[in-house]
Amino acid sequence: MFSKLLTVIIAAAVLGAGGYYTYTEIINPEKKEAAAETPAAKEEEKVKEFTDDEVKTAAEKSVEQVYDAFQKGQEEYGFVKGNYDIDKLNEIIQPVATESFLENKMPELAEATYCECDANPKPNLAFDSRVEITKKNENYIVTAIAAGNDMDNNAYVYTIKLVNDKNKLKLDDWSSEQPKEDLKLTSDEAAALLQATYEDDFESISEYDADGDKIYVFTNSTNWEIGVNSTNGMLTQSTAEQETTDNDASASDSTVTEEQETEEESVEEVSNETETSEEDNSVEPEEAAEPTKSETVSEETTTENLSDYNGFWSTGNNDGSPYMNFEAIDENTAQVRVTSDQPPNAIRMASVEGTIAITDNQATLHYDEDGQGNQGDIHFVFGDGQITVTTALTQKGESPFWMFFDGTHVLYPN
Repeated sequence: MFSKLLTVIIAAAVLGAGGYYTYTEIINPEKKEAAAETPAAKEEEKVKEFTDDEVKTAAEKSVEQVYDAFQKGQEEYGFVKGNYDIDKLNEIIQPVATESFLENKMPELAEATYCECDANPKPNLAFDSRVEITKKNENYIVTAIAAGNDMDNNAYVYTIKLVNDKNKLKLDDWSSEQPKEDLKLTSDEAAALLQATYEDDFESISEYDADGDKIYVFTNSTNWEIGVNSTNGMLTQSTAEQETTDNDASASDSTVTEEQETEEESVEEVSNETETSEEDNSVEPEEAAEPTKSETVSEETTTENLSDYNGFWSTGNNDGSPYMNFEAIDENTAQVRVTSDQPPNAIRMASVEGTIAITDNQATLHYDEDGQGNQGDIHFVFGDGQITVTTALTQKGESPFWMFFDGTHVLYPN
């Protein structure tokens, strides 16, 4: 009896399984496919940890892409002050920026970029200099240094915020401020700051102290010398040699020893005696020798063939040295325009023009305005195939973007 019951149970199980198989394969095959497609539990995607190099590269590329967008807007769409499409700009940089950056920062940057002014809002960040990276939650904060907008202005410390958006770093914000503490820049860091600012390689040649600050002096491929203040990152044209010369000159002018005074008095007495002797031994007027050519030259002697200097003159160097346009008016006057551009891209300039009177191959032009609020003098010496120009700043404007820096330059025709 028991064996019969067991046989019935086994048969029922076999029939049930066969029936389900028949139902799944023949009657309702979709159920089998649905069962096969049921996914396994998906493993949650891990949040990526970025290296310092990856973060620094993302920050650098983000800033570049923002200003590439502004440039494209100007060149391709004709965007100018008061007439630009912020939405079109946002479309260009949307892949590298967050919605917060597009909404809050882009209008501010666009207004500063399309200002039709000398200011350059793009920070020339020295990513090859000192860069500090900190992580807060899934965000990264990058701190880097950029030179000031103008000579003799402190550097700026920029803080750039990047967020991790689905394992991709996006630009979320940036801000800047002048350093509140001593930067203590090394010579290499100062060189990197110059390289980022002027897109040229600089070699350290000396250093000196000025009012307690260390100044590194560099020269570039065109032998242009420029200093960097290690305390605040200020760029300056002054060098140790110039300061030494100025100090020596000042000391020489203000200090005259009794021995020098005595010597001058003696020379004066000898001179008087010589003049008396010459008067006693002078010949009669009709027998006097004919004056030499140099003795007959008047103080009003002018440069010959002034029109030979017509044209454009420069040093041939893109280092901020002056260049000029010269046009002769008559035999001793000319119209000149002298300009100095901030290297390397002539973002800012100082320029003056006027009429000069040339006497004994020399002339001086005083200017009360160079387009930047500065005043000064420009002295010209005309030689054989060259013009030597010496610029002297007599009064600096309130907040100039650029200026003629004190110095002497030899210009050649171009």
